[in-house]
Amino acid sequence: MNFCMYTNDLQGWISASIVKRYYMSNHDKLVLSEYNASKPNIESHFIRMTKGDNLILVNIELSSVDLSFIEDTCKGRYFKFVYINNLTIDNRATCELVWQHYYHYEAMPKCINLLGEYYSDRYKKKSLVLSNVIVAIKYAMEAMITSPFTVPSDIYDYRYDTNKQVEIGKGIINYLKNKGYV
Repeated sequence: MNFCMYTNDLQGWISASIVKRYYMSNHDKLVLSEYNASKPNIESHFIRMTKGDNLILVNIELSSVDLSFIEDTCKGRYFKFVYINNLTIDNRATCELVWQHYYHYEAMPKCINLLGEYYSDRYKKKSLVLSNVIVAIKYAMEAMITSPFTVPSDIYDYRYDTNKQVEIGKGIINYLKNKGYV
């Protein structure tokens, strides 16, 4: 059995959906659960886990004490532990790192890459036009995706046409500007 915990935000949902896609394509069982920082429930998974199970944590910031506890518990019970958190490697966002971990042999989808640009702040170093496109896509994805189960499967295609999301995102940004929120 595989257990994946994720944060309740767009990057957590996208990252968990990539993990879900990977395990579903291999016909492996996967339990997804949201991580709540105020009430961490990682230990509850240990009760259900058996030798050979996987514990995958994506986009969750843990203290070194908590991380050591989880690593020691997994080693002692022979669980495989995968911890992927944003900006841990090469200034990449969690969604990009999760894609590279599970699909290193495939081209990174455009949406995943653009969201990674946003979450790692690399978009700020791009041209104004490209920066605006990246921000617009992020707003559109936030409006469209509400959990790992609502991520459209076509965004995993590296040829995915993002023009529709750019237009939706620009509309959201204009609405927010007109209301004085941005």
